[in-house]
Amino acid sequence: MVIPSSLSRNINIVYRSTAIMMGDNNIISTEYTTVPTDRLVYTQPSKSSYPKRSSNWRNGLYDILDLVEESNQQGEDNPIVLYQNEKYVCIYDMYPKAKYHMLLMRRKYVQHIGQMNNIHTLNDLQPSHLDEMKEFHTLARNIATNLESYDQSTTMKLGYHAVPSFEPLHLHIISTDLQSSCISNRKHVVSFTSPLFFVDPISVESHLESAFADSCLLSVRKERATCVLDDTPMACTRCKRQAVSVPDWKRHNEVCDVIPMEKETDQKLNSLLGWKRQPLSEEENRGTKRSLSTTVSTFDGVQTKYGKRLRKVEDKETNNARVRNTYLKIDMDESIFDQLHNMVNRVARQWTEENNTRHQQSKSKKQANKQLMISPRSRHSLHMTYFFVGRVLNDMPSEEVQRWNTLVRSCVSEHKSTPRFYSLRFKSLILFPPNRNYLLVAEFEASSDFVDLYNQLFNLALAEKSGNKTDDDVYEFPLLRELTLKQQRYDSKWIPHVTLGNVQGGSREDVTRLGEWLGNKTYEDVSSTNVFGLSLGGPMLEVDINWKFPFINSK
Repeated sequence: MVIPSSLSRNINIVYRSTAIMMGDNNIISTEYTTVPTDRLVYTQPSKSSYPKRSSNWRNGLYDILDLVEESNQQGEDNPIVLYQNEKYVCIYDMYPKAKYHMLLMRRKYVQHIGQMNNIHTLNDLQPSHLDEMKEFHTLARNIATNLESYDQSTTMKLGYHAVPSFEPLHLHIISTDLQSSCISNRKHVVSFTSPLFFVDPISVESHLESAFADSCLLSVRKERATCVLDDTPMACTRCKRQAVSVPDWKRHNEVCDVIPMEKETDQKLNSLLGWKRQPLSEEENRGTKRSLSTTVSTFDGVQTKYGKRLRKVEDKETNNARVRNTYLKIDMDESIFDQLHNMVNRVARQWTEENNTRHQQSKSKKQANKQLMISPRSRHSLHMTYFFVGRVLNDMPSEEVQRWNTLVRSCVSEHKSTPRFYSLRFKSLILFPPNRNYLLVAEFEASSDFVDLYNQLFNLALAEKSGNKTDDDVYEFPLLRELTLKQQRYDSKWIPHVTLGNVQGGSREDVTRLGEWLGNKTYEDVSSTNVFGLSLGGPMLEVDINWKFPFINSK
């Protein structure tokens, strides 16, 4: 339903008394955030109502905006428009991904109103756009509320795609049912269900409010956004069940009636959003040797800058944030990791001083790069993996994850007539894994009870179902079984260790020499290791389960 501009000006619920002054003395009135008190009739138009695709398909929204303005000039109602005023237009999505799906955009040829001219993506936003973005989002919420008030069974949500397929900047207004024949692939599911990739307006506003300089532009971390789109499992937005295929996700989505505990809009700051500085003008850049257009981040409150250093520092501060594998780790006294971190730094310095003098004396950069180096890992990344599960838990149905958690907890808490004795003793530094030797690790000796518990978890991963079973439904945890068998081909037994650093450069002879050098060294005794239990390490799953397994019976 189209609301002509003449009618929208006469709507009696428009409040013109409040206005926001924004740069250049442009006045933004609440007139642009209101919608009619009567119902907005949602009627999905036919595909023929949309303009023909131009040579570049990415210009599809620009073609639609041109068609909308052409209809306005001729005084005609356009079937692809749900609502519009003098500044914004809300259109039906051509391929709706839910019962209600609309796109809100700024109209074309309204350069005199506001500052948001030529805003193509989130990357073009800067702090001066904050007030107008709030106005934009308020109008979207009012449209969503209008539809919800007439359809009590519908809940709407708003969001931007972190990496959109089309320009200009457009906000999705979509119902949470996500039931549509147009959802045909994994990207369609994740792009509307991931709270990171589907950026909430509150996240954008909060990020603009946290600006540290008016000259900064908002920047989407595209590499990280692509990883989110590629690696996020297809999970139900209500019960968080993870589907194995798009048809499986759609079948479950139609019947799931779980009421979510929290709204997706509760998320405020989005880790996919960062900052970049605007390029300097010719006058400002005169006499400056280096451009100041490098990326600046406020991820987790830490401001870092200048190119690739950004990601490296973020990884250290966030315990290797890009690690995607999940594992059961051994919880122990944190002081042991401080001692190990100091040890590997000391060993790395000694190795360089004692064994690389011939390369240090050379002035050849190419020859110097060939030297064998020990690169210590950050203190925050040190941990001891007990049972590796990779990304399998993200692909398993939630029921299987719950059952595996329960069985693991039962194995850990099980005891007989004598208490369990879980202990670890530091042995030495070695090269790992066998026959590859690209890691420097601290090897430990584990008590027999520790080894027995590992064997229980190993057998649990390979277990068959009890009772009646079909050829396609034999094993308790088929995905976990496949991963565990694959791991067994590389590691025949569990070797308790903490990875301390990487071995870089050098020849095979140098690596062999390093292994012998480590074996001949004597190490200061590491203090006794207090072991508390097991917990889940790596990315936390979106399943409400307690992943702490304390050793309550250990001496």
